[in-house]
Amino acid sequence: MNAPERRLTDALDPALLEQLAGGERSDPHWPEPQPIPPRGDIGEAAPFPLTLLPPALQSAVREVARFNKIPEASPALVGIGTLATAIGKRALVVERKGLVHHPALFLVGIAGSGERKSPAFRAMTQPLEHWALDAEPHWEVAVRRARARNAAVDSEIARLKRRKDADLEETAQQIEQLDAERLVVPPVPRLFSTDCTEERVFQMLHERHGAFAVMSGEGRPVFDAILGKYSGDGRTGDAVYLAGISGDTISRDRVGGGDGGPEERVIRRPCLNVCVMVQPDKYLEVAAHPALRASGALARIWPAWLPSMVGQQHERLGEPGLHAERVARYSTLVLDVLGHLPDQDQHGRPIPHQARLSEEATAARIDLHNELQDRMGDGGDLADMRDVGAKAVSQICKLALVLHVAANPNVLRQPDSEIDAATWSAAHCIGLWFLDEAVRVQRAAVEDPLLETARRTLAWLGRRDEATVTTRTLSLYAPRPRPDAKAASAALELLTDLGWLRAEPTAARRKPQYRLHPSGRSERKL
Repeated sequence: MNAPERRLTDALDPALLEQLAGGERSDPHWPEPQPIPPRGDIGEAAPFPLTLLPPALQSAVREVARFNKIPEASPALVGIGTLATAIGKRALVVERKGLVHHPALFLVGIAGSGERKSPAFRAMTQPLEHWALDAEPHWEVAVRRARARNAAVDSEIARLKRRKDADLEETAQQIEQLDAERLVVPPVPRLFSTDCTEERVFQMLHERHGAFAVMSGEGRPVFDAILGKYSGDGRTGDAVYLAGISGDTISRDRVGGGDGGPEERVIRRPCLNVCVMVQPDKYLEVAAHPALRASGALARIWPAWLPSMVGQQHERLGEPGLHAERVARYSTLVLDVLGHLPDQDQHGRPIPHQARLSEEATAARIDLHNELQDRMGDGGDLADMRDVGAKAVSQICKLALVLHVAANPNVLRQPDSEIDAATWSAAHCIGLWFLDEAVRVQRAAVEDPLLETARRTLAWLGRRDEATVTTRTLSLYAPRPRPDAKAASAALELLTDLGWLRAEPTAARRKPQYRLHPSGRSERKL
């Protein structure tokens, strides 16, 4: 550049030079913009720690994930939920003296439509279905026997009541003896329901001695019930879920009607397992519900926001099919657990197996508890998620019981056993993976949706060749899902407030045009 050209260049306004240079230099008259607040679900989840699962479960998860070309976390969480359902009230874990839990967990896989949620669910819950099918013939025989016996009892009681010359006391004793001969009609051999109202969940828990599950590869109806959409009175439907997962006594007292009179039912130490797959929009609707957050229902959920595999699920000629033998050990494991019948006490009540933490595992649990307390304190990274963090240790203890039984189901034949440090360490790591996911998902759910629209808008503007945008352009041409005119206008106004955009003075007031800050185009893809 010669001297006259250099003098002319030095005299030019820096903003004009920036325009002539393609906008790559910053404008000294346009201050640096403020960053958009970080997103609650920023980044992706770490890979699921598959190698920490017991061998039979690990092998099945790996094979189902390979065959269906899905994230390993998907079949893993269903497998854990299936084993927890199989164990039910057969065992409990002693977290510390005076605090015990059945393995009741609430697991949720979150993925969009087309992410192959159902194949993973079907494959991992198949042992529960096989158990139910195998039990049906015996159930049908037991139902016929009970109904026939009860009909005979009713007939004999009716005959006694018709006697006019009988002694009242003697007749009463005979009726009492006959009444004791009745047989309970057994419930349908089902271990879980896929779509159930809160009231029916209580009934099915009661009919099955307090152990049941709600499991579905399509969890929208389940969450609609929890949201109270079927109650008709504006209440949420999470009460039974809360008590069933916490193990708190559930009672149901109704006035009743007809000959039945009042209804009085109680379930002590219930064990309700929940494992569902659901789309992001439905889970975020639930996670953003203030009443469910306040009740503690959300804090008990272990979600996993599954990474998308769409576009990466290519097939090849000669690709091996499903290796059934790699899943068979897992199926045998679940059926072995279901086949265990606990001993009974003098009153005929089952005695659950008790698993206690070893001395090393107990010390590790205390360390984890104290670490989470520090993280939940003022200034800690879980200060805004105290409800979630406060439930983590107990949930990890339940998971430790599941891993303990899955590694050796024969322990159920003993009155008690000890969970060693290695099993606790595996449960600890997997539990913290779920905790991180719960925090990530919950933070995403409670933030203003406008922030995410603004982030997506800014990223899109940075990739465009044009430095200006209007509300109409954004609502018509932005990547899907596109914001409507109102949301687009709000996003552009927010970006203007933060300094990323500047309204052009020549644009009409009703149809403003915005210019993007030069730094917003610095990472534009050429």
